[in-house]
Amino acid sequence: MDIGIKAGDMICVHTEIFNLGIPLLKKNEYLKALIECFLEILTNNGTLVMPTFSYSFCKNEIYDKNKSKCTVGLLNNFFRKLPEVTRSNDPIFSFAAYGLKANLFQVESNSCFGKNSGYDILTKNNAKIVYLGADWAHTFIHYIEEQIGVDYRYFKTFQGYIIDENNQKYEKKINYYVRCLDKPSELNLSTIAKLLEESGSLKKKPFGGTSISAIDTNDFKKIITQALNTEKYILVRKD
Repeated sequence: MDIGIKAGDMICVHTEIFNLGIPLLKKNEYLKALIECFLEILTNNGTLVMPTFSYSFCKNEIYDKNKSKCTVGLLNNFFRKLPEVTRSNDPIFSFAAYGLKANLFQVESNSCFGKNSGYDILTKNNAKIVYLGADWAHTFIHYIEEQIGVDYRYFKTFQGYIIDENNQKYEKKINYYVRCLDKPSELNLSTIAKLLEESGSLKKKPFGGTSISAIDTNDFKKIITQALNTEKYILVRKD
């Protein structure tokens, strides 16, 4: 399974484990085994990160770092509850992290995809994005779109309350670069997949009846940035 992951790496894993088939182990044993596979490769010098998006402020809910359920995968929700795993402060797009650089994600950001956001930290640390049985996760694209300032998205401010890991409650405002609904703005995932696959930067291998793939965040950013600079609407659906 050579997809370019090595000891000391920081990786962000997007999963859809139901595509891996029926496990022989009990649920929690199976989830733990998958996580241990990544940690064994990364060693103590690496950092394992998973999205734990809750969309709390979008739903007018309090974001409780310990209790707010992750909406993006069974494995991710299991991971965030493990000992020594920390969760970021973003009340919409949080990340859980374990390992050498996990504490880097414990910073405040004023924008879900801006400076000090989860994807900003991943990119600045040359992290790799890993897709395990999952389709292309489009959220990293939004980070690039915000950096460029595409005109089919705009900043919308959300406000609410956060309860931190010490059960302390505080108020927070955060900007989310949302879609414009009055113009084409829905991403064309097949176009994104084609750009990444044709670049040669994406490493993909068969895995458990599905696939596992990985790409460096800076390669990802470079490919999509170049595409957007060539044609600013290349990523959106035309129909």
